[in-house]
Amino acid sequence: MFPLQPIHFTCAPSGLYSNSHLPVIYYRSAVDLPVFFKKSAVKKVLGRNGWSHLRTTEIPDHFCYSDCHIVIVSIRGSMTLQFGGEFGQRVRLQRSGAIVIPAGMVYRTYSQRETSTYLTAQPKGPARNIHVEISHRRPNRSAIASLPTPPADPIYGAPGPLFRLWAPASDFV
Repeated sequence: MFPLQPIHFTCAPSGLYSNSHLPVIYYRSAVDLPVFFKKSAVKKVLGRNGWSHLRTTEIPDHFCYSDCHIVIVSIRGSMTLQFGGEFGQRVRLQRSGAIVIPAGMVYRTYSQRETSTYLTAQPKGPARNIHVEISHRRPNRSAIASLPTPPADPIYGAPGPLFRLWAPASDFV
């Protein structure tokens, strides 16, 4: 059993957004952040578990990645993310929290403090296009279906809660 059981939820298709049927996985307190070198500590945890660092940006409009799963880890401050469309689930991601977002899940940054710092990562492996879908287009369902299950849960490694929550791997669409 893992010391921190994540919260998870799915979002039904709504209007323009088909969403992933895989659950979003939310760890309230995922990473033990040191006083100094917080980014390095997060990169070390993610790297040890087979996830690589990406650049982060705030995106106010709904979008999704159709060719990779991602994790967002909050290092400082907080941000609110909205999943599933205009009336979807909102989650407040606070310092040391992490949220794993499956490919095809529509989301947006709903609010973010100016002093927030966070990292995003994707599973290591073949380079992904990181294609951001525009809200008026459907995600590439065949690209989503071809994605493998990540090699490890970004926080707990293998076998972490991600494997239980995202099984079976063939159900990506």
